[in-house]
Amino acid sequence: SETQDTSTYHQFTLRPIYSMYTKNAKLGFQFGLDINHELTSQQRLKNGSQQITDAAAFGSMKWYATKDLIIQPAIRFAYNSRFRSPLVPSLNIKYAYKEIFTLRASYGLGYRAPALKELYIDFKDSNHDIAGNEDLKPETGHNTQLSTNITLRKGAHKVELQPSGFFN
Repeated sequence: SETQDTSTYHQFTLRPIYSMYTKNAKLGFQFGLDINHELTSQQRLKNGSQQITDAAAFGSMKWYATKDLIIQPAIRFAYNSRFRSPLVPSLNIKYAYKEIFTLRASYGLGYRAPALKELYIDFKDSNHDIAGNEDLKPETGHNTQLSTNITLRKGAHKVELQPSGFFN
């Protein structure tokens, strides 16, 4: 005989953001919240029901250091109901000389906590034997990128070079 499984998913997401950027100002700011709560109930989850909450406050500043140079640092303070969350910084720099040369450099710390199904799924039947892993740990990573755009023009002709690289 077959059994019926009714799955219930409840998810609440809230992401208010306030941005203050003006063309003539040397500084711009962005602040926000990022809240996500997930509750899942189904026979295929350990204990039948699990929940997890991610909440974060973030802010960034855009500084127009000169007419050619923009520096944008950012920070994210996070909370996860199951795991300890690190402070997540990032930095973006853009240097643009007229329409000839642009250089972009960035660094960011990455963070991802395991999802409910990765931790607690318990699905076994005649064709499947899938079990979550409660010992999973959050993933962190460092990401750097460097790119440039060089534009050479002669009359109606244009040549663009766009070398870039990244390291994860």
